[in-house]
Amino acid sequence: MSTRTLSSTELKDIRAALRDFNFTRVMNLLGWNHATGQSTLSAGDDQFILKPIAQLGGVQVIEVTSQGNPTTLPLEQTRRTLSDTLTSTAREHVLIFVDAARTQSHWYWVKRELDGTRRKAQPRTHTYIKGQPDDLFIGKLSGLFVDIAELDDNGELPVLEAARRLSTALDSEAVVKRFYNEFKDVRETLAEQISGISDPKDRAWYASVLLNRLMFVYFLQGKGFLGRPAPTSDGDRRYLQHKLAASRAEGPDLYYSTFLHHLFFDAFAKPEDQRSQDTKDRTGQIPYLNGGLFLKHGIELKYPGITIPDAAFDGILDLFGKYTWNLSEDDKHANGLDPDVLGHIFEKYIN
Repeated sequence: MSTRTLSSTELKDIRAALRDFNFTRVMNLLGWNHATGQSTLSAGDDQFILKPIAQLGGVQVIEVTSQGNPTTLPLEQTRRTLSDTLTSTAREHVLIFVDAARTQSHWYWVKRELDGTRRKAQPRTHTYIKGQPDDLFIGKLSGLFVDIAELDDNGELPVLEAARRLSTALDSEAVVKRFYNEFKDVRETLAEQISGISDPKDRAWYASVLLNRLMFVYFLQGKGFLGRPAPTSDGDRRYLQHKLAASRAEGPDLYYSTFLHHLFFDAFAKPEDQRSQDTKDRTGQIPYLNGGLFLKHGIELKYPGITIPDAAFDGILDLFGKYTWNLSEDDKHANGLDPDVLGHIFEKYIN
């Protein structure tokens, strides 16, 4: 275990190297040894260049670039194929998939462990894109930090300790428990801030209904589906946060009663040609969802005078902003939430 934490100067240097996409320097600043060499591997119809950039305790960190599709990053099936192929020569490894412009990266690690008599593999992907807020990602990478005092006479770390560092930094097993505990607190706080519902049980139920809707919206905004200036362009990945700021600029405590009502019951619930102009102006380009989630709930019909202050949404969006939101198997990310995880969370708190 590391004998000290990173200093503010070291964190500043790591941040600068990360923003420059200089991952070799990032790993060096984290105390890992340099690695050299280059090889190629095939996966599907593509050929990939593999360049080791760091190593420690038998663990290799390898940059991977595509020769056939250099502008895009490979999906999960290809990432997994390359990782499985490498296990024969480098059992523990981290693959950093980078595009040719060095503006996008997937940091990919597969957790391999025995489950009874079967060996189970659990992929973990961490995405870093140039220009994104980097505090969360630097926090993850800091788990890989190795102090020089921990190294042996050969400048190495025991392989089991190096593997433990990988698990500490890149595993997502604790995400469900951590999110569930934080989610419970946010849900209870939200229920206390709801006015216009006299029955405490209905108030708690409605807090869950509202959070369910907001989490669904968060998946969509994470994929760039919301607020698109045109159907073919990418949307606003901080859509809910930006709309909260815009609502506050218009007046106090209008987010729930005005913006969310337009978003839920007009934009999502109706085809575009049936939406009011006010809704279009407030929400922007929004997909029509032909489902029951954005029809008025029985509690909303029973209590038409529900009000919720803007401040209630600060804690909700702060919590959601700590996590990566994965909409599909091909988009799996460690430290991320996906529909299966959220289904498990809802089952836990309902029980």
